Amino acid sequence: MKPDDIQRLVQIVENADIAELEVKSWGRRVKITKYAQSIQTAAHVPQQIAVSAPAAPPAAAPESGTSPAAEAAPAKPKGEELKSPMVGTFYRAPAPDAEAYVKVGDTVKEGEVLCIIEAMKLMNEVEAEFSCRIVEIVAENAQPVEYNQPLFLVERL
Repeated sequence: MKPDDIQRLVQIVENADIAELEVKSWGRRVKITKYAQSIQTAAHVPQQIAVSAPAAPPAAAPESGTSPAAEAAPAKPKGEELKSPMVGTFYRAPAPDAEAYVKVGDTVKEGEVLCIIEAMKLMNEVEAEFSCRIVEIVAENAQPVEYNQPLFLVERL
């Protein structure tokens, strides 16, 4: 879908008496929600674009004495993104019953295997390009990933 198509869908949702619209086309899925909601799963699911129409403003601010800036979402962990070198399916372990290659907090050396990406029935090992510590595993196990999609958030050593 093109950005113009998505914008037209957003306008349809805004003007219609519906709260949510989901469209699937050519292996892509677009889900538009009129009201604010958590998009944590949408952010980690590849080939899904989450577009939310503006939510209604809150009726009144809380009288707790904290500023709106202090109530903002928690800061994203700092680090460098390790991105997918190809399109395929992301796997954290060599087999479903095996232990994951890496976990959050692990220290890995350059050349060490981080995960596998299956593409066209071929298992491709993704290796660390430099020594680092795993801060966050961004991709979901056994889910499709796109080229250049973040897989890990790391801290260089």
